[in-house]
Formats: sequence, C-alpha cells, structure tokens
Amino acid sequence: MQHFCLITTLDVAGRNNNREHNVIRAMAQRFDRVSVVFRRRAKPGAGLRAMLTSQRDTWREGNITYIAVDPPLNPPEGMVKGATTHAPRASALRKSAGRALDLVAMQKDHASVRALTAAAAMAVRDAPDSVVQAMGPWAARAAETLRARGLIRAYCYVDRDFEPGFVTSRARQNHAARAEARAARSADLTLCIGHRLAARAAPHAGDRLQLSPTGVDLSQFARRAQTAPKQRLVYIGEVADWACIDMALGALAQLRADFPALELHVMGPSLPAQRDHLLQLARTLGVADAFHWPGARPRAEAIALMAGGGIGLAVFQPTPLRIHAAPLKVVEYMASGLPTLTTQGSEAGDLITRTGAGSVITPGADAIANATRALLSDPDSFAAKSRAALTQVEPYDWSLIMAREYDLMRALSDAPGATAPASAATTAECTT
Repeated sequence: MQHFCLITTLDVAGRNNNREHNVIRAMAQRFDRVSVVFRRRAKPGAGLRAMLTSQRDTWREGNITYIAVDPPLNPPEGMVKGATTHAPRASALRKSAGRALDLVAMQKDHASVRALTAAAAMAVRDAPDSVVQAMGPWAARAAETLRARGLIRAYCYVDRDFEPGFVTSRARQNHAARAEARAARSADLTLCIGHRLAARAAPHAGDRLQLSPTGVDLSQFARRAQTAPKQRLVYIGEVADWACIDMALGALAQLRADFPALELHVMGPSLPAQRDHLLQLARTLGVADAFHWPGARPRAEAIALMAGGGIGLAVFQPTPLRIHAAPLKVVEYMASGLPTLTTQGSEAGDLITRTGAGSVITPGADAIANATRALLSDPDSFAAKSRAALTQVEPYDWSLIMAREYDLMRALSDAPGATAPASAATTAECTT
C-alpha cells in the first residue's frame, strides 16, 4: 500500500474542514505517498481569458503532493448563483437567466473531467497499484477513464452529495443524475455518506456499496454535557438562502420578550448580498444587538463557540440537495453537547431522531421559536438531549471511519475487480 490518490472537485486548498481534509490526513499516515488531484475554483475577478484556458499547479507538503487544476469555464465559486438564482429576493428574470447559464455549464462538467483525468494520470503513472478514491461523479468519471487505460486497477467512488441538487436546469439535473448512476455502476467500491444517498445508489452499486458516514474529530472537542439551558442559538457553516438564518432571526424576535438574554451566533462565510440582506433584516426586526456574525473565522474559534454551549441550528430548506446531505455541523454540535434543531424528513433529521440529540421541525420562524422555547423551558429535556448527543456521537469519530475505509480499500487493492467485502459494520450509521 504505497500510493493513495484522491480525486475531487472540491477546492481543498480553499476550504479547511470537509471530508477530503480528513481523508487526506488519515491516508497520509497510512501510505508512503499521497496525491491529491482537485479542481481549484477561479479567483474572484478572474478575466475572460482565465475562464477560457486551463491551468495546473503542483506543490508538496510532506508526503502529500497537491495537483490543482483550473479547467476552462470555471468561474469563481458562487459568482453565477450569487447574481442569479441565489440572489436574495431574486426576480423571475434573474432565476431564468441563472437556469440558462446552468444549462450551458454542462460543458464545465466535461472540462472538469478532462482536467482531472489528465492530472490524475500524471499522479499515478509510476504507480499502477495506486489506491484511488474519487469524490463525486465527475471525479469518478476521471477514475473510470484511468482504469480503462490500464493506469489503475480499481477505484472507490464516494457518493457524498446529491449532485443534481447543485444545479437548476432540468437538463443539467438529469445530466448529473446519469453521472451519479454511472459512477455507482462502474466503481469497484461505492461509499455513501448516508442512508438516503445509499438508497439511491443501491440499484446501481449492488453489493459493492458500503455506508461511510460523515464524521467528527472528537479529539478537538471537550465533550461536556450541558446541565442547564443556555440562551444561545449557534450556527456554524456557510450562510446561504437555504440555511434559514432569516427564519432564525424571526424566531429570535419572537422569543426576546420571554428570553431577553437570548442571542444568535453565526460563524461562516456568505456572498456579500446575502450578508447585507441578513444584517438589514436583523435591524428591521430589532434584534441586531443579539445577532453576532463575524463571518468566516479560524477553525479554533468555531470549536470554541460551540464549546460555549447553547442550541445548535441545522435547520434548512428541504431541497433535494439538503435532504440528502449529512452535514458535518450536526455531528460537531453533538460532540459539543449542543441539542440540535434540524429539518424533519432529511438525513440530518433522521440522525437526530435516532439519537435523541435534539428536535426535528418544519422550517419556519414559528417552528424554530417553538422548538427553542420548549428546550429553554425544560431543563431536564435540555440536559437529556445534551447527554444523548455526547453518547451517540462516539461512533462517528473520523479515526474509526477512516480506519474502516482503509480496510475496505486495502481489500479492494488486494483483489482488484472483485466485490468489496461486506464487512461487519463498525459505526452506528452502518447498523441502523
């Protein structure tokens, strides 16, 4: 087991706490050499020439080699959506323009596959026994091409998102759905991060499918149970229109009379228009003094915020993308002992229901207010949900999940082309 190659469309250099980062850290400890081939998003302000050309950068950190590709038709992250379909209060014309641009963007998917394939071929050219993991269907298509060329013997596909949910045009949604199905059919091993994605992949992957849930680095969290309610709502992560922060502000306005110390703390990035919209809404509702949002901050500050206690917010609009997602924030809230509010009928809601670590609701200001009021008014229930969160999060430690992934990929490498073993489940996600 000398060389591990990760292929992904996530900008691992521009992010800092995704599944990829945990895979990289874990595999760098187990392999002599690790290659990370990823799509780097264009920088804000990139001109037309940059959008029409392909670039590649390579650098090394210890035993890890990073190969960043910037394919053609690769705009800065969020640029198109932020100006069209995801703009606050976007008009019908703007949304139509966004869907039209999204349709054209299918060419970006093809360009990404070509760029990832070429870069990954360079990474594995001297290591035919490379263990390859592909995150998402476009990375899987690149890995499939490498296998067809005889450059690798097998690869693992990680189904970690509902890919059609990222796009808006019907044609591109179908395009993405076909790519997901093809990835599950073609891969020698498919890992799904949740039950809902696994149900979609199962008809295509068959017995080559395994569950490998979203995890948390428990060593970074104090894991102390809250013995009494704290009047604080906490949201960690990207702030977009689907995140229901506007509804949380509405709930805050409803609750201030009965809970005057209640505050809403948000930590994470957003597009400028979204930030302006929410800050103005807080002023309009009269809760600006209780709304704390420093933007994106270092990881240690997010962990410290969660350690301070309160109620974790993971309420989101029930779009297909979010329903299938297994948000990392939920397991991090659990590791912090935060009772969590999330959306019913979703992967996150299923987890909270199974573990008893919070409450599931229908998104809305009234629902958030009612659920928050119930927790703050019942110290025994609040404390019980905090304890349940800490107890039930133990099997989601990344160290356990990555050890199991390593064993599955090792078996795949030892018997290329064979069905991955249906090994005994080692996490709660795999046994429920």
